[in-house]
Amino acid sequence: ILCFDASFQNTGNATLNVDVLGAITLYRNGAEIPAGTIEKDQKVLVTYDGTNFEVLSVTRAITTYTDPISTRGDIIRGDSSGDVERLAVGNADEILGTDGTDAAWRAITSYVAAQADLEGATAVTAYTSPGRQEFHPSAAKVWVEFAVDGTLGNSFNVASVDDDGVGNFGINLSTAFSGTGYSVVLSGDTSANTQILLWVETRNTGSIEIQLHDTGGTDNEGSVTDVMLTAFGDQ
Repeated sequence: ILCFDASFQNTGNATLNVDVLGAITLYRNGAEIPAGTIEKDQKVLVTYDGTNFEVLSVTRAITTYTDPISTRGDIIRGDSSGDVERLAVGNADEILGTDGTDAAWRAITSYVAAQADLEGATAVTAYTSPGRQEFHPSAAKVWVEFAVDGTLGNSFNVASVDDDGVGNFGINLSTAFSGTGYSVVLSGDTSANTQILLWVETRNTGSIEIQLHDTGGTDNEGSVTDVMLTAFGDQ
């Protein structure tokens, strides 16, 4: 039995030359050892049967492991060579993402849709927040319910309602539209079966003027008790 420190890594069949024996092939389980059986600096235990060396065991060299983690919050990632490296904890409000090559800390804002993303309505990798979803074309920019005496009820983006006389109302917006090419939807509650027409008189950027008429075209609120308005467009 012989133990030696390997000075090589075998890439195929290997031989061992001991004194007068000459170069003798190394075997394992009756077959020549395959590539990679022995690595440099390993301790190799063999036995000699008079013809061949039979490898009994291979002990790998002990390598000291250095823990890359040094601080709370550190994580481990592979570097450009595939080796282990430390990635320090990111800043507050950052999330772990990728820059396309490595795992990396990224600001949450890099994933948040801006107003232009919502208005463009094409981005599929940016995510909206509650305070910006209203900029999407499908979102109502204004909605309101008010009584025919001008009393403001539930609403969104409405500062006040003007009672400008029988059947005439002005809805004043908190945030104006960017232009007058927006869409308005009107409806009403009624206490009786009377025919009253609700229509938009004027679309201003900062206000909407509406009228209620009877079938004869006269300003008339009839039995209408409440008016509901919704508007869509760009702000």
